[in-house]
Amino acid sequence: MSTNKKTKNPTKKSAKAPAAAAQAEQRRLKPFEYGFLAICAGLIGFGIWQAVASNGKTADGTCAQVGREYQVSLKSDAFSPADISVNRCDRIVISNNGAESYDLMLGTRDSHLGYPGFDGQMLRQGEYFTFDAVKTGSFPMHDHIRDNAKLEITVNQ
Repeated sequence: MSTNKKTKNPTKKSAKAPAAAAQAEQRRLKPFEYGFLAICAGLIGFGIWQAVASNGKTADGTCAQVGREYQVSLKSDAFSPADISVNRCDRIVISNNGAESYDLMLGTRDSHLGYPGFDGQMLRQGEYFTFDAVKTGSFPMHDHIRDNAKLEITVNQ
């Protein structure tokens, strides 16, 4: 009994071989493409490292991501709480829950402090404002209308 099996001759080249070789050559990256990919990977890796190393803080001192939010109430010429301690990039929300208006500033009555994102605030009944703690240190807040309303804000690293 004889079988008719066709076997490929390993020494015989197929007509499809040059086309397959051309396709494989087209799929290979050129040297400049490797360089481009390496640069892209490096930039992405650097961006991820910066985000992790900065702990949510950007190089210009602003916060890439806000941390905890702290509520402060202002009523009857007094802040509640009167002292708060927050971390850098936390958010402070000050609400006027009283019937009066308040003219709030950082620093002492005679010496105001500059602070990123806060340049004084007139706060009427029922209003609130927020600012992010981007600068570390101790910052007293006072009311220009009434001397009793005082808040001590401490921003930790």
